[in-house]
Amino acid sequence: MPDLELLPGSYDLPGARLLDLVQVMDQIRAECPWSGIRTHRDLAKYAIEEAYELVEAIEEGDREALREELGDVLLQVVFHARIAHDDPDEPFSVDDVAGTLIEKLLHRHPHVFGDESADTPEDVKAHWLRTKAEEKQRASITEGVPLAQPGLALAAKLASRVRTAGLDVPCRPVPGSVTNSSPWPSAPSRRASTRKPPCGLPPAPTAMRWWRSRGRRLVPLGGRELRGRGAGGRGVGGRAGGAGRHEHGVRRGGHRGLP
Repeated sequence: MPDLELLPGSYDLPGARLLDLVQVMDQIRAECPWSGIRTHRDLAKYAIEEAYELVEAIEEGDREALREELGDVLLQVVFHARIAHDDPDEPFSVDDVAGTLIEKLLHRHPHVFGDESADTPEDVKAHWLRTKAEEKQRASITEGVPLAQPGLALAAKLASRVRTAGLDVPCRPVPGSVTNSSPWPSAPSRRASTRKPPCGLPPAPTAMRWWRSRGRRLVPLGGRELRGRGAGGRGVGGRAGGAGRHEHGVRRGGHRGLP
């Protein structure tokens, strides 16, 4: 571990261990033969995998797993920031990442850091959407939507953008699909799966797990028909539509992005 200077009567401020983390990551990048040659593309799959594991820990209410998975997601941030620091053309550091985030939060919370007011969550959302629109200056409601995400998640995101813009989202029955009173069939008895999202679209990644486990036939908005386990391509870990749980033999609890 890095040497730390302890002063009599001193104490660590909140976030002090993040400084230790940055120092540890610097040493790993400099001295580890595996980590020292990683690129952003090498680590991209781990970011997806860790995000899925974090969501699973949240849905299961596992506090110990939640703490660990948050750390694994944080590892992706500091690792990518350290790789970016070595870029010969456009380098930036973890401080630049944090600075960009701080500026965003300050700008999108004028009711906290400015003269605006917000009495309800709806007011806060309105501030967020307005300030975000000012920042992005997007020419289309679909601009900025990541197209690499699974089909159902992409459909849900596109539908959300359309609804936010005040447009109607068509929900027509698909021939051969489940024809009960809801456009989305009854999900297993998990708390996160009992929510009824708009337009019958399930929350991701719960939707992908449900679809895989039941083998139903679904058609996302504007997408092709999905059938059984093999439909829609294979995910990061070799399973359809999502990140795997045992990538390269590493079981849950291992630190993705490190061998």
